[in-house]
Amino acid sequence: MSRVRTVKRAALLLLLLAAVAALGSEAAPGPDCDGLNKTLPAARLHDVSILGDWVLVWSVSDEPGSVELLTNLTSSHVELRLLEDNHTVSYTERNLDRSCNRYYNNMTMSPDSVQVGFIYSYFSSNCYHVLADVVFFESCPDCLHMDYRGSVGHYLVIYRREGRHRDVEQLQASHNDHGKLATCLGLPHHTPFVYDGAAGQFLNKFILSALVAPLEMTLSAQICLQHVIGRSEILPSQSESS
Repeated sequence: MSRVRTVKRAALLLLLLAAVAALGSEAAPGPDCDGLNKTLPAARLHDVSILGDWVLVWSVSDEPGSVELLTNLTSSHVELRLLEDNHTVSYTERNLDRSCNRYYNNMTMSPDSVQVGFIYSYFSSNCYHVLADVVFFESCPDCLHMDYRGSVGHYLVIYRREGRHRDVEQLQASHNDHGKLATCLGLPHHTPFVYDGAAGQFLNKFILSALVAPLEMTLSAQICLQHVIGRSEILPSQSESS
């Protein structure tokens, strides 16, 4: 009986991954989404300014553990950088919560999807092999709306470009649309993370402290890649260029 359940779960997972992969293609807005779920095709991401530094302003998840994480979160800063292969984006996330954790992952862009293969936690020095698909939605020039679905949960994360994230009235005016988009994606939004427009002054100092030993962190991520997915070429070694 347990084997049958395992097979069923595997089949459901495959169906879910197939459905999520389809979200990476250009899709028409849903009937009740007011155009909020108009996706950016992966092939166009190079033409759209998703790269740079971002501050999390609103987020929800459907996982109880993730909801607790968002509740304890004070601020979150993300860096998106295009690597030399022109189809891999490095994603570095720094969270101010109880642990002041930092995460690193690579998002690999193909013509019809964006996928994540691993997450490396600097705080615990652990590497997690994950399966995840990422979809970006069309939004304002200084906004980044991202739907993340994977083995660590389903998240809707809304960012504002760093330096454009402190207008509290403007942020609050967008909350209704964020809730509509969450509903469209099947996510509860009664307990979202909401940025207050003030927290985050720590970011510059926190970023500087995170860059004290960039070589060590990069090499750790390199080892993570080799161990988990055997694709060390994704992350170029900094030791050769230093």
